[in-house]
Amino acid sequence: MKAKQRSFYLLADRVDDLCEMHSECERILKEKELVCSDCGLLLTCGPIDVALYETPACTQVLSGISGLTGIGLIHDKLLMQLGDVTNYLHLGGVFWDGPKRLPNWNTFVGKKMHIVRGVDYARYRHCTECGGVHYYSRDQTFLFPAPTVPISVSKCSDLIVDQNFYDTLDLAAPAWRTVRVRRLEIPEVPPDGYTELSSEVACKKAQGFVISSGKAKVVGRNADAATRGRLSTKMRQQPERTPSEQLAYNEASKRIDASRRAGAAGTTLDLSGLGLTDLPPQIWSLSALKELDLGDNQLSSLPPEIGELKALSRLCIFGNQLLGLPPEIGQLSALSHLDLTSNLLMELPAEIGQLCALSELYLMTNQLCRLPSQIRHLTALTNLILSGNELPELIPEIGCLTRLQELDLGGNQLTSLPIEIGNLRSLSEFNVSDNQLTGLPTEIGNLHNLKTLDLGGNRLKKILPEVCRLRSLRRLAVRDNLLNSLPPELNELSGLKEIVLYGNKIKIKSLPKKIQSAVSMQFDLAGLVGGE
Repeated sequence: MKAKQRSFYLLADRVDDLCEMHSECERILKEKELVCSDCGLLLTCGPIDVALYETPACTQVLSGISGLTGIGLIHDKLLMQLGDVTNYLHLGGVFWDGPKRLPNWNTFVGKKMHIVRGVDYARYRHCTECGGVHYYSRDQTFLFPAPTVPISVSKCSDLIVDQNFYDTLDLAAPAWRTVRVRRLEIPEVPPDGYTELSSEVACKKAQGFVISSGKAKVVGRNADAATRGRLSTKMRQQPERTPSEQLAYNEASKRIDASRRAGAAGTTLDLSGLGLTDLPPQIWSLSALKELDLGDNQLSSLPPEIGELKALSRLCIFGNQLLGLPPEIGQLSALSHLDLTSNLLMELPAEIGQLCALSELYLMTNQLCRLPSQIRHLTALTNLILSGNELPELIPEIGCLTRLQELDLGGNQLTSLPIEIGNLRSLSEFNVSDNQLTGLPTEIGNLHNLKTLDLGGNRLKKILPEVCRLRSLRRLAVRDNLLNSLPPELNELSGLKEIVLYGNKIKIKSLPKKIQSAVSMQFDLAGLVGGE
């Protein structure tokens, strides 16, 4: 009888801007070949002590430190629940301000390392320098083969625990609120199409070490951890790239390295228009990065590591081939501007609602057919652009975005608007043109700050009198509808400067008198019936 496969869980919460290592520690890691100079993988088979720049405000039980290696941190609260892990993990110390030990925190390095694999956009390569395997996928969903130990570490410094250890954890504890838990399938045949990958990092040159945080000196446990004193600048090779794609990748790597050397001054990175199909992984170590432009490339996905750029306030990914966004996008708590124009997005992850600082969201020209209800949490939004999608309806939660000043829904498949649209009382520009609207909710009359209303290209047979309550209205577009007349209450809109009427069945003589007297100067008469 075939043995039942064990279940494993991934525990992940890497917050890379939690703290930073001293640059001296990073230098020693490089020079002592404790990090592969070709691919950046950690080569250790022993514990690491690290020195931090300052004491971090640690509130979670599992996180990481920024820097070359992305070493994981684990709190005693979690260690106590897991029990004795010394057979599976190397634990090191965390220090700050010279010899001071950061209470209750430890570094962890897996005695066994595993690759978490996925089925979408999956590919891998081997580092010829260290023997390690670099694996890329959009959705990390399974392990293959099954781990031989109950606790191990993923290549992203996340814990992998089996069912027995997982059952001991108190997931309701407040300290767990930032930890993401994901169950990992272990299939009989890997669904990514690849045969078995090497699951160990070949530690050729470093067989155990400690970085002393007080003076940042390496204490060698084996004599063969010799200093090479240089950092290789070889470009990473990936056979899947065409020559032009490799050139683009190389150029991106140069720009990333320049930003890294700039340190705190390297807050802006422009990788637009290079033709990138993937991103160099060293980009995720730019903890000071505030603006990232990836526009006009050929990216079909973003890796989960996007969530590590915690300082990012502006992210432009327009003009790519994105099919989806990783849930980790929700970790960009400082993000205020997100441009996803002209991609292939069909839906947004629920985690988009975690972007509490987001004020501008551009999603025009995608394939969105629905919005997540969590969009209601984006209460800082002032600009939401959704034109050129395939939305059949507008969710009622849109009414929670009370700071919206511009809402563009043009070119969708809307047949109606929710009554909650009337809650958007800060709205000044509202475009719902080129849909299939046959009517409007009376609550539209509550939009007292509205200056531009575009209803063109719908199936409206009349304009509600409530529209005439919009005292701030300056421009009204109702072209290409089924209108025979306009309500006389339009005379009351003293601030109206432009009205677009063409493509209807309105006769000039039927226009309200005030509009008739100004029509030759202020209004587009193209297509109106009866010119006298």
